[in-house]
Formats: sequence, C-alpha cells, structure tokens
Amino acid sequence: GQYSSIYNVIKNRILTLDPLPDMVMFDGGCNDLYGVSSSDINSKVSQMIAYYKSLISMCRAKGVEPVPLLLPSYGSSDNQRTAYRQMHNKLRSYCNSNGVKYVDVYAKDPMTSKSYFVDDYHHTPAAHRIIADCVKEFLQTNGYV
Repeated sequence: GQYSSIYNVIKNRILTLDPLPDMVMFDGGCNDLYGVSSSDINSKVSQMIAYYKSLISMCRAKGVEPVPLLLPSYGSSDNQRTAYRQMHNKLRSYCNSNGVKYVDVYAKDPMTSKSYFVDDYHHTPAAHRIIADCVKEFLQTNGYV
C-alpha cells in the first residue's frame, strides 16, 4: 500500500543522507483506507497508527525529529470518512502523549467540501494553499525558518 512506499522512502533515502536532516515531515495512509468496510475500520486504523508509530520510532532512533501531517481526505464513503477521522484522532492523541510535534491541517480546516479535492484524496490548488500555510506556520513557530 501507500504506507510501505512512504516507509521505504524515509528509511532508504532520507535517513541515509549525510548529513541527516533535522526533521522529516510526512503523511500517508489515506489510500490504504480505500474501500474499508464498517467491520474493518478499527483494525485498519490500528494498522495505520502502528505504521505511524514505526516511522516515528525510526526517525527518532536516527536523531531526526518526525513530524506527521494530518491532512484531510474526502473519502468516497461514510466508512472512509469515519476511518480518516478515527486515524486523525488516534494519531493526534499518540503524538500529544509522546511529545511528537505534528501539523494538524485537519483541525485548521477539515475540508469537508468536495471542492477541495480533485478525487477522494488529492487536493486542489486551493487546498494546497491551506496546507502550505499550515506547514509555513509550523516551520516558523518551531524555529525551522
């Protein structure tokens, strides 16, 4: 799924750089929730949270600050939207409990209108502007720029 490609890029391309970056910002998993059934929501969300935890641990083990992005996704079904909300809530809770900084675009603007998306996952230029503003604010607030 989408997660495995993100994991491999971070593990094999970013965390092998010399020098290592101070921080890695990442998102992912929305495609892995595509077509989730109501009976599978909890297990799929738990799987995604486990993936995020492993990315966070891998970054921290290298001395690189992990920064998950909580990005809105539209989803083509109520099950998908429920799964996205649960994933965001659980990831937000995990990050808060474990001192992990994150960019919560979802909290700033949940982008519930289809007009923010070209399909179920991919954002329009207007949505990208909101995401960019959130990332910029994070970078400024945390002394990266």
